[in-house]
Amino acid sequence: MPVGTGGSMNLADLMRMVRYESDCENDPHISDEELQDYINLSRLDLYDTLITRYGDDYFVANATFTTDGVNQEYPLPNGVLYNAAPAFYKGLLAEVRAFGNPGVNQPVWISLIKFNLREKNRYNLMNQALVTGYMWPRYRLLGSNIMFQPLPNAGMNFRLWYAPKLTPLGNFGAVAEDWGGWLEYVIVDAALKCIQKQERDPTVLAARKGVILARIEAAAENRDLGEPNTVTETQPGEMGGGPYSGGPFGGFGPWG
Repeated sequence: MPVGTGGSMNLADLMRMVRYESDCENDPHISDEELQDYINLSRLDLYDTLITRYGDDYFVANATFTTDGVNQEYPLPNGVLYNAAPAFYKGLLAEVRAFGNPGVNQPVWISLIKFNLREKNRYNLMNQALVTGYMWPRYRLLGSNIMFQPLPNAGMNFRLWYAPKLTPLGNFGAVAEDWGGWLEYVIVDAALKCIQKQERDPTVLAARKGVILARIEAAAENRDLGEPNTVTETQPGEMGGGPYSGGPFGGFGPWG
């Protein structure tokens, strides 16, 4: 069975395993194209499960871009922009380069805080503070864009960490990642789709899917056994604090 590193499996073998599990090796009503769609849908189900609970551990990409001093909104990565960074799916962290010149000095990155949409106009009167270089905008994901408030100065460098969109398996040799036998979930879930089309009893496979999912949820929570996860700090001034942390600016950049 051709596999990739770490126990990964290619599409051809996934299809063979799904047909075996669903006992539909010779069913002419389930084409290879349909089975490929089932597998990609099941992979997306597993992908969403891992991202929803543990996205920053398993699927991470980043993209860096520079502001022009005119626009508050910039398009999210789409697979073409920002040196062909992978297409954006769910955000993990937004940062601004506080000090250092790209390619010259070691940068210092400051984590940004998200603003609530109803607070968008709260910071309009503080635009002038950005000229000091010490007030960092807040951000919000809006549709296919990321918005900053207040308007960032030209030449500011921002970096976005995110979970990328899942790339479907498009040919028989395409390889799906596997961390601990978790592709069994994809195989069983896709086999369930085949059985449901055949209008057969799915009870046994459905129960098996539940057992696999419980195992994945128990094992996936923390990849680093020596250092458990901690609660994220969100108090004023924690994300790039400064001399005015907790001041009258209500948790805005280094001023709170």
